[in-house]
Amino acid sequence: YLPLCGLCNALMTCTFVIAIEMTSIANAFILSNLSSAIIILSKAALGKPVLLMEGLGATIGMIGAAICALPTHGQDDESLSRALSEGGASKEGLGNLIATLSSVGTVGYLVIAAKLRDKFDLFLF
Repeated sequence: YLPLCGLCNALMTCTFVIAIEMTSIANAFILSNLSSAIIILSKAALGKPVLLMEGLGATIGMIGAAICALPTHGQDDESLSRALSEGGASKEGLGNLIATLSSVGTVGYLVIAAKLRDKFDLFLF
């Protein structure tokens, strides 16, 4: 499991750096830290019990992330249409998607690391 854990860590780090180049730092940071919400959604999808406060927290986190992922190109329709024609919105949207992929890498790392923790010394791992 150790190589897979390292691969998930590399996925998490590389996708975060790529996302910073493509979207705002705030969006990259918020969307790359959705790992707890993804873990809660995974528990629900697997049929494991989800506590009320866990579900509420995941819902609030996902709503906040969706708000952050909305395009923010200005107040008027002209600036939004200009950004879409220049490809800025698609680049930002792709950056948001890549930042969310960073969260998936974090989830993989945390799940695998929990299994490996007993087998390695804390300072080695």
